[in-house]
Amino acid sequence: MGHIIRTQIREQYMAALNVLAYLPGTWHSRGPAEFPVLLVLDSHYQALVKAGVVQANGNEGKARRTFTLDR
Repeated sequence: MGHIIRTQIREQYMAALNVLAYLPGTWHSRGPAEFPVLLVLDSHYQALVKAGVVQANGNEGKARRTFTLDR
């Protein structure tokens, strides 16, 4: 399962990048430069919580898997 993290300030985004740089796996950053959104794996999210970059309050979005059918 993935997590959607909405960053509020640039310092939070930069701190998240510093943590994510040391973790294996793929993550994505989307959205405008002022308020980017991070799409991360569970392991990334747990590391960000442990580092104090985000709070584990359950208000973050949960990424949903989408499937396409090839016909």
